[in-house]
Amino acid sequence: MKEPGVRRGASQPPEAYLEVAVAAPLEQTLTYKLPQDQAPLAEPGKRVLVPMGRRRVTGYILGPAPKPEGFKARSILDILDELPLFPEAMVPLFRWLADYYIYPLGLTIKESLPSGVNHLELAMVKITPEGEKALEAGQANLKEQRFLEILLTAGATAQNQLLKKAGKGASVSTILTMQRKGFVEIHRVMQKGRVRSKTETYIKALKEQSDAPARQKSRHKILEILPKDGDMTMRALKKEVPSAPRWIWEMEEAGEIQVFEKEVYRDPFGEPIPPDETRFTLTSEQEVAYTEIVGALGRGYKSILLHGVTGSGKTEVYLRCVEKALEQGLSVIVLVPEIALISQMQRRFLARFGEKVAVLHSGLTDGERLDQWMRIVRGQAPIALGARSSIFAPVKNPGLVIVDEEHDESYKQDSRLRYQARDLAVMRCHMEKAVTVLGSATPSISSRHNCANGKFQKISIKNRVAERPFPEVTLVDLRNTTTGQNRSLLTDVLKHHLTETLAKNEQALLFLNRRGFANFPVCLECGGTITCAHCDVSLTYHQEDGCFQCHYCGFCQDITKGCPSCGSRKLKMMGMGTEKVEDSLRSMFPQAIIGRLDRDTAAKKGGLVSVLKGLREKTTDIVVGTQMITKGHDFPNITLVGVVCADLSMGFPDFRAGERTFQLLAQVAGRAGRGEKPGRVVLQTYNPEHFCITTACANDYDAFCNEELKFRHQLKYPPFARLAQIRFTGEDSKETGAFANSIGEECRKLLWAEKAFKNSVQVLGPIPSPIARIARMHRWQMLLKGLDHKAFRAYLRQVNRIIQSKAGAKGPTAVIDVDPVNML
Repeated sequence: MKEPGVRRGASQPPEAYLEVAVAAPLEQTLTYKLPQDQAPLAEPGKRVLVPMGRRRVTGYILGPAPKPEGFKARSILDILDELPLFPEAMVPLFRWLADYYIYPLGLTIKESLPSGVNHLELAMVKITPEGEKALEAGQANLKEQRFLEILLTAGATAQNQLLKKAGKGASVSTILTMQRKGFVEIHRVMQKGRVRSKTETYIKALKEQSDAPARQKSRHKILEILPKDGDMTMRALKKEVPSAPRWIWEMEEAGEIQVFEKEVYRDPFGEPIPPDETRFTLTSEQEVAYTEIVGALGRGYKSILLHGVTGSGKTEVYLRCVEKALEQGLSVIVLVPEIALISQMQRRFLARFGEKVAVLHSGLTDGERLDQWMRIVRGQAPIALGARSSIFAPVKNPGLVIVDEEHDESYKQDSRLRYQARDLAVMRCHMEKAVTVLGSATPSISSRHNCANGKFQKISIKNRVAERPFPEVTLVDLRNTTTGQNRSLLTDVLKHHLTETLAKNEQALLFLNRRGFANFPVCLECGGTITCAHCDVSLTYHQEDGCFQCHYCGFCQDITKGCPSCGSRKLKMMGMGTEKVEDSLRSMFPQAIIGRLDRDTAAKKGGLVSVLKGLREKTTDIVVGTQMITKGHDFPNITLVGVVCADLSMGFPDFRAGERTFQLLAQVAGRAGRGEKPGRVVLQTYNPEHFCITTACANDYDAFCNEELKFRHQLKYPPFARLAQIRFTGEDSKETGAFANSIGEECRKLLWAEKAFKNSVQVLGPIPSPIARIARMHRWQMLLKGLDHKAFRAYLRQVNRIIQSKAGAKGPTAVIDVDPVNML
């Protein structure tokens, strides 16, 4: 029989299929059938709602797929986006990223997008009348009874929340058993992404005059206020006519006005920044750097290391290059390592480029971040500026990616998708034929090595702008200072220079890479240290909050509770931190205005901006801070930098400890003397002969690298080998150790099974981590070294399969961190 509405002989459109990466822990992508009515809307980069098993999940269209063989593809349920959230050109980047960092492709894409945009399906559990009767009659077992009591009180509850409320021992299997018995019902509901575009009500005049009686003055006034050509927000109209909301619906029915919703952007920038048309004359070295970079734009892939000393004007070179890229119709991404630096860079870029800049970082609300993302998607902002995740900005036709302070370890993500944004910037430029500029006064050893191997081009700026001299460095040997009870955090030399600096109305910066007041509190009764209940570390005393804090899990203990071992309140606050330095300075210089910049002050609303504003406007005399103050800040009135203790980072069990120490010291020293007045650095240390200290004092980057590379080459550490770290965590110490040892044994078997692995891969460990317990989770680690990149990649893929086969739903877990930075 002929189907109604279909002409005999009419050809049907061919069936279309799409490759979709779902936001789930799957190694492979899935193929779905594209319904004909949705075909015009399907584009790579859009989100789709798809069935997967018994659930509905969010997926991402990667492109067309061939018709599957051997199974019937399920259909896409819905296309969720009007515009693609990322361009098709980024699909190869996501594939490479998922493969290199051994992470599911769908979750890789999810991590790259603004948080909160994905749709989730929730399993809602509801007690039935049979369940109520069973509970009342005592027919439910203890586990079932616990669930039913919660549901009776709370009503329908999401399954994941129900399990949390039921506590230890609660399981999904119990819920499913109750469903079979008829005690509960389970139905699934879609929960939309918690972040959506913001809309606002707008009013547009359709008539010049109102037909309303003259006594309805508000209606007549509304039409007088509304612009003749254009529209006005309800919010603005209400300020002029407070009673407007009462009248607009009547006026709309009368055909006098049109009321509609329009998408608007949430403002992430705060106070407006005036345009800056200032153009500095470039130095000869800046001119060479600028000419080389702009000469490469639009001519394919190139990576350039811009090694410019502190105060050499790298930011002005960036700005000029961005300007040239925009003239050529190219988009730009600018990466900055931390929010503390974004504030300053944001001001410079907004002053120069205004609304062409979109800012992306974790300091924005989810809504603000989505708005900035959509501005880039719509082509309204060709410049994306932000922290590491900005490398995923959906710019079209990228021509230039700038990574400022490229050496900074903040570019490495340390959870879930553990990517290195600097390396990803190079790869994205390679794939999209763009130019990468890696800028730093203290480039990473790996970037320097890439220059030596011809992978990167190196451009040097060896002099500061306006021929300003480098600060004079005074080295203070702490071994020769007063010992015992009279020892001060600040030596007489540093106090003397602080007094001189304040007398000249100049500013000073003191650096100590440790926050809090005292990091080693000790009980004077039992001799025990005050340690964290959940981690194998001592607590740090925070005087401002009056409590001990754990810097790893966030555990807090009120100081009035005393020693957890014996209860004594006789505690000695040993060790030091930025709070203690600030306290000492207030005692020594009571008239000085002192600020502090560390994670504690930056976490408070407006805290970061307040400290930076105080330095910029010269209302702060001395600022004390951690490494947040060492990077990129430019305050011309800071003439003195004091390093309270230069040795703190040298004792870490990490092959990069020396590199990290040199970079911190050289960077913080570079904050002094950036204006017309000369600068001075006072560096206090217990190791004045160590090559990291001597080369940092001499600002001799090449001498440091030559010495460091000897050590790296001898021990086969990066850049002479590839590294991957396997991190094991579990609630039970013995189980975690046994699991780690079993994986280690399998890794060694794999090593001996193939000649390519035996000759090029080395397995170290497993051993307990330097910090063996964090947040009640026991930790082990294993280090893998690879001398041949291709063989090492193949080895890691097989190791990942071993881990997946041995890991259970419960018990210890293992993750692979490729190119690890955190060795603790």
